[in-house]
Amino acid sequence: MQLMFGLFVISVQVFVVTSNKLLLILVDGFRWDYFDLPQIQLRGFERLKKEGVRAKWLEPVFPANSFPNYKSMETGLYPESHGLVGNYIYNKNTGTIFDQSLLDPENRDPVWFSGATPFYISAEQQGKRVGLYNTLGCDIQIDDTLPSVCRPYDSHLTFEKFLTYIRDIVQRFNADDLDIGYMMYADVDVTGHLSGVNSQKLNESIIQVSRLFELILDSNIREEVNVVFLSDHGMASVSDTNIINITSVVDMSLITDIMEAGPLTYIYPRSGKENEVYVALKTFHPHMHVFRREDLHERWFFKRHFLVPPILLYADLGWHIIHPKTLKGLLQFKAHHGYDNAEKDMRGIFSAIGPDFKTQLTVPPIKMVDVYQLICHVTGIHPNPHNGTWAHVQSMLRDNHQVHVDL
Repeated sequence: MQLMFGLFVISVQVFVVTSNKLLLILVDGFRWDYFDLPQIQLRGFERLKKEGVRAKWLEPVFPANSFPNYKSMETGLYPESHGLVGNYIYNKNTGTIFDQSLLDPENRDPVWFSGATPFYISAEQQGKRVGLYNTLGCDIQIDDTLPSVCRPYDSHLTFEKFLTYIRDIVQRFNADDLDIGYMMYADVDVTGHLSGVNSQKLNESIIQVSRLFELILDSNIREEVNVVFLSDHGMASVSDTNIINITSVVDMSLITDIMEAGPLTYIYPRSGKENEVYVALKTFHPHMHVFRREDLHERWFFKRHFLVPPILLYADLGWHIIHPKTLKGLLQFKAHHGYDNAEKDMRGIFSAIGPDFKTQLTVPPIKMVDVYQLICHVTGIHPNPHNGTWAHVQSMLRDNHQVHVDL
Protein backbone atom coordinates (compact mmCIF):
# COMPACT_ATOMS: atom_id res chain seq x y z
CA MET A 1 0.00 0.00 0.00
CA GLN A 2 1.23 3.52 -0.73
CA LEU A 3 0.33 6.58 1.33
CA MET A 4 0.84 10.26 0.67
CA PHE A 5 2.98 11.86 3.40
CA GLY A 6 3.32 15.57 2.75
CA LEU A 7 3.93 15.62 -0.98
CA PHE A 8 5.73 12.29 -1.13
CA VAL A 9 4.57 8.72 -1.63
CA ILE A 10 5.51 6.33 1.17
CA SER A 11 5.39 2.56 0.87
CA VAL A 12 3.88 0.66 3.77
CA GLN A 13 4.93 -2.98 4.02
CA VAL A 14 4.05 -5.83 6.35
CA PHE A 15 7.08 -8.06 6.94
CA VAL A 16 6.88 -11.76 7.72
CA VAL A 17 9.89 -12.19 10.04
CA THR A 18 11.30 -13.97 13.03
CA SER A 19 12.00 -11.44 15.77
CA ASN A 20 15.64 -11.34 16.90
CA LYS A 21 17.52 -9.08 19.29
CA LEU A 22 19.50 -6.10 18.03
CA LEU A 23 22.61 -4.22 19.17
CA LEU A 24 22.77 -0.92 17.24
CA ILE A 25 25.95 1.14 17.58
CA LEU A 26 26.06 4.59 16.02
CA VAL A 27 29.64 5.84 15.63
CA ASP A 28 29.31 9.60 15.25
CA GLY A 29 31.29 11.15 12.41
CA PHE A 30 32.75 7.89 11.05
CA ARG A 31 33.40 8.59 7.36
CA TRP A 32 32.81 5.87 4.78
CA ASP A 33 36.48 5.43 3.88
CA TYR A 34 37.74 5.08 7.48
CA PHE A 35 37.00 1.36 7.12
CA ASP A 36 39.90 0.97 4.69
CA LEU A 37 42.74 3.23 5.83
CA PRO A 38 45.93 1.63 4.45
CA GLN A 39 48.27 3.09 7.07
CA ILE A 40 46.76 1.33 10.10
CA GLN A 41 45.83 -2.25 10.95
CA LEU A 42 42.09 -2.63 11.55
CA ARG A 43 41.42 -6.26 12.42
CA GLY A 44 37.88 -5.61 13.65
CA PHE A 45 36.90 -4.10 10.31
CA GLU A 46 38.49 -6.98 8.43
CA ARG A 47 36.41 -9.43 10.46
CA LEU A 48 33.25 -7.45 9.69
CA LYS A 49 33.96 -7.81 5.98
CA LYS A 50 34.40 -11.58 6.29
CA GLU A 51 31.61 -12.33 8.76
CA GLY A 52 28.98 -9.76 7.84
CA VAL A 53 27.54 -7.42 5.24
CA ARG A 54 28.16 -3.77 4.58
CA ALA A 55 26.93 -1.07 2.24
CA LYS A 56 29.47 0.60 -0.01
CA TRP A 57 28.49 3.75 1.87
CA LEU A 58 25.58 5.31 3.73
CA GLU A 59 24.24 8.61 2.36
CA PRO A 60 23.10 10.96 5.14
CA VAL A 61 20.10 13.21 4.85
CA PHE A 62 20.52 16.95 4.40
CA PRO A 63 21.85 18.62 6.40
CA ALA A 64 24.67 16.17 7.11
CA ASN A 65 24.55 16.96 10.83
CA SER A 66 23.86 14.74 13.81
CA PHE A 67 20.31 15.38 15.01
CA PRO A 68 18.65 15.42 11.57
CA ASN A 69 20.33 12.10 10.81
CA TYR A 70 19.70 10.53 14.22
CA LYS A 71 16.00 11.19 13.74
CA SER A 72 15.96 10.04 10.10
CA MET A 73 17.63 6.77 11.07
CA GLU A 74 15.20 6.30 13.96
CA THR A 75 12.05 7.06 11.93
CA GLY A 76 12.89 6.46 8.25
CA LEU A 77 11.70 10.00 7.45
CA TYR A 78 13.39 13.00 5.91
CA PRO A 79 13.83 16.09 8.13
CA GLU A 80 11.01 17.97 6.44
CA SER A 81 8.71 15.24 7.78
CA HIS A 82 10.17 14.53 11.23
CA GLY A 83 10.96 18.17 12.08
CA LEU A 84 14.45 17.94 13.63
CA VAL A 85 15.87 20.11 10.86
CA GLY A 86 19.18 20.98 12.53
CA ASN A 87 21.42 20.72 15.55
CA TYR A 88 20.20 24.22 16.40
CA ILE A 89 16.68 25.37 15.52
CA TYR A 90 14.62 28.49 16.16
CA ASN A 91 10.84 28.23 16.37
CA LYS A 92 9.51 31.60 15.24
CA ASN A 93 6.00 30.72 16.46
CA THR A 94 7.04 30.23 20.07
CA GLY A 95 10.37 32.08 20.24
CA THR A 96 12.00 28.91 21.62
CA ILE A 97 15.33 27.38 20.64
CA PHE A 98 16.52 23.82 20.19
CA ASP A 99 20.19 23.34 21.11
CA GLN A 100 21.84 19.95 20.59
CA SER A 101 23.40 20.09 24.07
CA LEU A 102 19.91 19.67 25.60
CA LEU A 103 21.09 21.63 28.64
CA ASP A 104 18.19 24.08 28.93
CA PRO A 105 14.58 23.10 29.68
CA GLU A 106 13.31 24.58 26.41
CA ASN A 107 15.78 22.35 24.49
CA ARG A 108 14.28 19.32 26.21
CA ASP A 109 10.64 20.06 25.43
CA PRO A 110 9.21 16.80 24.00
CA VAL A 111 7.59 18.82 21.22
CA TRP A 112 10.96 18.97 19.42
CA PHE A 113 11.09 15.15 19.30
CA SER A 114 7.42 14.34 18.75
CA GLY A 115 7.18 15.02 15.02
CA ALA A 116 7.61 11.29 14.38
CA THR A 117 7.88 8.18 16.55
CA PRO A 118 11.36 6.59 16.66
CA PHE A 119 11.77 2.83 16.43
CA TYR A 120 12.74 2.48 20.09
CA ILE A 121 9.48 4.07 21.27
CA SER A 122 7.44 1.92 18.86
CA ALA A 123 9.30 -1.12 20.21
CA GLU A 124 8.39 -0.26 23.82
CA GLN A 125 4.78 0.32 22.82
CA GLN A 126 4.76 -3.07 21.11
CA GLY A 127 6.01 -4.90 24.20
CA LYS A 128 9.76 -4.94 23.60
CA ARG A 129 12.40 -3.75 26.05
CA VAL A 130 14.91 -1.21 24.74
CA GLY A 131 18.06 0.20 26.31
CA LEU A 132 19.55 3.52 25.15
CA TYR A 133 23.17 4.06 26.18
CA ASN A 134 25.10 7.34 25.86
CA THR A 135 22.33 8.76 23.68
CA LEU A 136 21.13 12.36 23.73
CA GLY A 137 17.56 12.74 24.97
CA CYS A 138 16.95 9.13 26.01
CA ASP A 139 15.20 10.45 29.13
CA ILE A 140 12.76 12.62 27.15
CA GLN A 141 9.27 11.16 26.81
CA ILE A 142 7.93 10.66 23.31
CA ASP A 143 4.29 9.62 22.97
CA ASP A 144 4.25 9.42 26.79
CA THR A 145 6.78 6.58 26.59
CA LEU A 146 10.37 6.09 27.79
CA PRO A 147 12.85 3.31 26.98
CA SER A 148 13.25 0.57 29.59
CA VAL A 149 16.90 1.56 30.16
CA CYS A 150 18.35 5.06 29.73
CA ARG A 151 22.00 6.00 30.19
CA PRO A 152 22.17 9.67 29.11
CA TYR A 153 24.90 11.08 26.90
CA ASP A 154 28.20 11.82 28.66
CA SER A 155 30.55 14.15 26.79
CA HIS A 156 33.45 12.82 28.90
CA LEU A 157 32.67 9.15 28.38
CA THR A 158 35.83 7.05 28.24
CA PHE A 159 36.36 4.05 26.01
CA GLU A 160 36.53 1.85 29.10
CA LYS A 161 33.15 3.14 30.34
CA PHE A 162 31.66 2.50 26.91
CA LEU A 163 32.86 -1.09 27.19
CA THR A 164 31.01 -1.43 30.50
CA TYR A 165 27.85 -0.41 28.64
CA ILE A 166 28.52 -3.11 26.04
CA ARG A 167 28.94 -5.69 28.79
CA ASP A 168 25.72 -4.54 30.45
CA ILE A 169 23.78 -4.96 27.20
CA VAL A 170 25.30 -8.40 26.53
CA GLN A 171 24.39 -9.54 30.06
CA ARG A 172 20.84 -8.25 29.64
CA PHE A 173 20.54 -9.98 26.25
CA ASN A 174 21.79 -13.24 27.70
CA ALA A 175 19.36 -12.96 30.63
CA ASP A 176 16.55 -12.11 28.20
CA ASP A 177 15.99 -8.79 29.98
CA LEU A 178 16.49 -6.65 26.86
CA ASP A 179 15.48 -6.89 23.20
CA ILE A 180 17.27 -3.89 21.68
CA GLY A 181 20.39 -2.00 22.72
CA TYR A 182 21.04 1.36 21.04
CA MET A 183 24.36 3.10 21.70
CA MET A 184 26.22 6.19 20.49
CA TYR A 185 30.02 6.54 20.42
CA ALA A 186 31.15 10.14 19.84
CA ASP A 187 34.95 10.16 20.00
CA VAL A 188 35.55 9.80 16.26
CA ASP A 189 33.45 12.91 15.56
CA VAL A 190 35.02 14.98 18.34
CA THR A 191 38.56 14.00 17.36
CA GLY A 192 37.87 14.62 13.68
CA HIS A 193 36.69 18.17 14.40
CA LEU A 194 39.60 19.07 16.68
CA SER A 195 42.52 17.18 15.13
CA GLY A 196 41.59 16.80 11.47
CA VAL A 197 40.73 13.99 9.10
CA ASN A 198 44.28 12.75 8.50
CA SER A 199 45.63 13.23 12.01
CA GLN A 200 47.35 10.65 14.19
CA LYS A 201 44.79 11.26 16.93
CA LEU A 202 41.93 10.43 14.59
CA ASN A 203 43.75 7.25 13.48
CA GLU A 204 43.99 6.25 17.15
CA SER A 205 40.26 6.83 17.60
CA ILE A 206 39.49 4.73 14.50
CA ILE A 207 41.69 1.92 15.84
CA GLN A 208 39.66 2.01 19.07
CA VAL A 209 36.44 1.56 17.09
CA SER A 210 37.95 -1.39 15.23
CA ARG A 211 38.95 -2.85 18.60
CA LEU A 212 35.40 -2.26 19.85
CA PHE A 213 33.98 -4.23 16.90
CA GLU A 214 36.43 -7.06 17.58
CA LEU A 215 35.56 -7.21 21.29
CA ILE A 216 31.85 -7.44 20.44
CA LEU A 217 32.47 -10.20 17.91
CA ASP A 218 34.48 -12.10 20.54
CA SER A 219 31.91 -11.63 23.32
CA ASN A 220 29.54 -14.30 24.54
CA ILE A 221 26.61 -12.52 22.93
CA ARG A 222 23.65 -14.75 22.15
CA GLU A 223 23.40 -16.26 18.67
CA GLU A 224 20.03 -14.61 17.96
CA VAL A 225 21.50 -11.10 18.29
CA ASN A 226 22.09 -8.96 15.19
CA VAL A 227 24.76 -6.25 15.49
CA VAL A 228 24.53 -3.13 13.32
CA PHE A 229 27.26 -0.48 13.09
CA LEU A 230 26.54 2.80 11.32
CA SER A 231 27.42 6.48 11.38
CA ASP A 232 25.36 9.62 11.05
CA HIS A 233 27.62 11.43 8.57
CA GLY A 234 31.20 11.81 7.39
CA MET A 235 33.73 14.62 7.81
CA ALA A 236 35.59 17.08 5.55
CA SER A 237 38.82 18.99 6.10
CA VAL A 238 38.64 22.76 6.42
CA SER A 239 41.26 25.50 6.43
CA ASP A 240 41.35 28.57 8.65
CA THR A 241 41.86 30.58 5.45
CA ASN A 242 38.57 29.39 3.95
CA ILE A 243 36.32 31.56 6.10
CA ILE A 244 33.19 33.34 4.91
CA ASN A 245 32.48 36.06 7.47
CA ILE A 246 28.99 37.45 6.87
CA THR A 247 29.15 39.83 9.85
CA SER A 248 29.80 42.86 7.67
CA VAL A 249 26.66 42.34 5.57
CA VAL A 250 24.25 41.12 8.22
CA ASP A 251 22.29 43.94 9.81
CA MET A 252 21.24 42.33 13.08
CA SER A 253 18.38 44.81 13.47
CA LEU A 254 16.74 43.03 10.50
CA ILE A 255 17.11 39.56 11.99
CA THR A 256 15.30 37.78 14.79
CA ASP A 257 17.89 35.03 15.12
CA ILE A 258 20.74 33.18 13.42
CA MET A 259 21.34 29.47 14.04
CA GLU A 260 24.09 27.05 13.00
CA ALA A 261 27.47 28.02 11.57
CA GLY A 262 30.31 26.42 9.63
CA PRO A 263 29.06 24.61 6.51
CA LEU A 264 25.58 26.14 6.78
CA THR A 265 23.69 28.91 8.54
CA TYR A 266 19.98 29.43 9.22
CA ILE A 267 18.68 33.01 9.13
CA TYR A 268 15.31 34.10 10.51
CA PRO A 269 14.60 37.69 9.33
CA ARG A 270 12.12 39.94 11.10
CA SER A 271 8.70 40.24 9.56
CA GLY A 272 8.85 42.10 6.25
CA LYS A 273 12.66 42.11 6.11
CA GLU A 274 13.31 38.81 4.36
CA ASN A 275 13.94 40.26 0.90
CA GLU A 276 16.33 42.92 2.20
CA VAL A 277 18.39 40.30 4.04
CA TYR A 278 18.34 37.92 1.08
CA VAL A 279 19.54 40.57 -1.39
CA ALA A 280 22.38 41.62 0.92
CA LEU A 281 23.68 38.05 1.19
CA LYS A 282 22.93 36.65 -2.26
CA THR A 283 26.13 37.73 -4.03
CA PHE A 284 28.37 38.18 -0.98
CA HIS A 285 30.80 35.30 -1.57
CA PRO A 286 31.44 32.92 -4.50
CA HIS A 287 31.73 29.91 -2.16
CA MET A 288 28.50 30.60 -0.29
CA HIS A 289 25.07 29.69 -1.68
CA VAL A 290 21.98 31.58 -0.51
CA PHE A 291 18.49 30.06 -0.70
CA ARG A 292 15.02 31.11 0.24
CA ARG A 293 13.16 28.19 1.76
CA GLU A 294 10.91 27.71 -1.27
CA ASP A 295 13.97 27.50 -3.57
CA LEU A 296 15.84 24.75 -1.69
CA HIS A 297 16.81 21.71 -3.77
CA GLU A 298 14.04 19.13 -4.06
CA ARG A 299 16.59 16.32 -3.64
CA TRP A 300 17.23 17.48 -0.07
CA PHE A 301 13.63 16.76 1.03
CA PHE A 302 14.07 19.66 3.40
CA LYS A 303 11.88 22.62 2.48
CA ARG A 304 8.39 21.54 3.61
CA HIS A 305 8.51 22.07 7.36
CA PHE A 306 7.71 25.29 9.18
CA LEU A 307 10.94 25.02 11.24
CA VAL A 308 13.11 25.22 8.11
CA PRO A 309 14.54 28.77 8.09
CA PRO A 310 13.26 31.38 5.62
CA ILE A 311 16.85 31.85 4.41
CA LEU A 312 19.51 29.13 4.36
CA LEU A 313 23.19 29.63 3.57
CA TYR A 314 25.53 26.76 2.80
CA ALA A 315 29.21 26.74 1.91
CA ASP A 316 31.19 24.79 -0.64
CA LEU A 317 33.13 21.82 0.73
CA GLY A 318 36.12 22.96 2.79
CA TRP A 319 34.71 26.44 3.51
CA HIS A 320 32.92 27.62 6.63
CA ILE A 321 30.57 30.47 7.43
CA ILE A 322 30.85 32.63 10.54
CA HIS A 323 28.58 35.37 11.84
CA PRO A 324 28.07 37.51 14.98
CA LYS A 325 26.74 34.55 17.00
CA THR A 326 29.41 32.03 16.01
CA LEU A 327 31.03 30.26 18.95
CA LYS A 328 34.79 30.86 19.16
CA GLY A 329 35.50 27.15 19.41
CA LEU A 330 34.21 26.55 15.90
CA LEU A 331 37.09 28.56 14.45
CA GLN A 332 39.50 26.00 15.88
CA PHE A 333 37.91 23.10 13.99
CA LYS A 334 40.11 21.37 11.45
CA ALA A 335 37.20 19.45 9.93
CA HIS A 336 33.43 19.89 9.57
CA HIS A 337 30.30 18.04 8.55
CA GLY A 338 26.97 19.55 7.51
CA TYR A 339 27.78 20.13 3.85
CA ASP A 340 25.63 19.01 0.92
CA ASN A 341 24.76 15.39 1.65
CA ALA A 342 25.74 14.47 -1.93
CA GLU A 343 29.38 15.30 -1.17
CA LYS A 344 31.67 12.26 -1.04
CA ASP A 345 33.20 13.32 2.29
CA MET A 346 29.76 13.40 3.95
CA ARG A 347 29.17 9.67 3.40
CA GLY A 348 28.90 7.41 6.42
CA ILE A 349 29.08 3.66 7.08
CA PHE A 350 26.63 0.81 7.46
CA SER A 351 27.65 -2.72 8.40
CA ALA A 352 25.78 -5.61 10.02
CA ILE A 353 26.46 -9.08 11.29
CA GLY A 354 24.17 -11.71 12.80
CA PRO A 355 21.60 -14.41 12.07
CA ASP A 356 19.51 -12.24 9.73
CA PHE A 357 22.39 -10.96 7.59
CA LYS A 358 24.47 -12.44 4.81
CA THR A 359 28.26 -12.77 5.06
CA GLN A 360 31.18 -11.58 2.95
CA LEU A 361 28.92 -9.21 1.04
CA THR A 362 29.18 -5.56 0.03
CA VAL A 363 25.97 -4.06 -1.34
CA PRO A 364 25.41 -0.79 -3.25
CA PRO A 365 25.08 2.45 -1.27
CA ILE A 366 21.98 2.94 0.87
CA LYS A 367 20.34 6.06 2.29
CA MET A 368 19.85 6.98 5.94
CA VAL A 369 16.07 6.72 5.55
CA ASP A 370 16.50 3.08 4.47
CA VAL A 371 17.89 1.96 7.84
CA TYR A 372 14.63 2.25 9.82
CA GLN A 373 12.80 -0.46 7.87
CA LEU A 374 15.76 -2.82 8.32
CA ILE A 375 15.75 -2.24 12.10
CA CYS A 376 12.02 -2.90 12.26
CA HIS A 377 12.32 -5.98 10.07
CA VAL A 378 14.97 -7.85 12.06
CA THR A 379 13.44 -6.98 15.45
CA GLY A 380 9.81 -7.63 14.53
CA ILE A 381 8.67 -4.04 15.10
CA HIS A 382 5.61 -3.01 13.11
CA PRO A 383 6.92 0.05 11.17
CA ASN A 384 5.24 3.40 10.72
CA PRO A 385 4.97 4.99 7.25
CA HIS A 386 8.44 6.04 6.13
CA ASN A 387 10.54 7.21 3.18
CA GLY A 388 12.78 4.14 2.93
CA THR A 389 12.97 1.83 -0.09
CA TRP A 390 12.87 -1.91 0.69
CA ALA A 391 14.77 -2.84 -2.49
CA HIS A 392 17.79 -0.89 -1.18
CA VAL A 393 18.24 -3.20 1.83
CA GLN A 394 16.62 -6.52 0.92
CA SER A 395 19.78 -8.01 -0.59
CA MET A 396 21.57 -7.78 2.80
CA LEU A 397 19.27 -10.34 4.37
CA ARG A 398 19.46 -14.10 4.29
CA ASP A 399 16.90 -15.70 2.00
CA ASN A 400 14.68 -16.92 4.82
CA HIS A 401 14.30 -13.35 6.07
CA GLN A 402 13.43 -11.65 2.79
CA VAL A 403 9.72 -12.53 2.74
CA HIS A 404 7.54 -9.46 2.88
CA VAL A 405 4.06 -8.58 1.72
CA ASP A 406 2.95 -5.29 0.19
CA LEU A 407 -0.52 -4.30 1.41
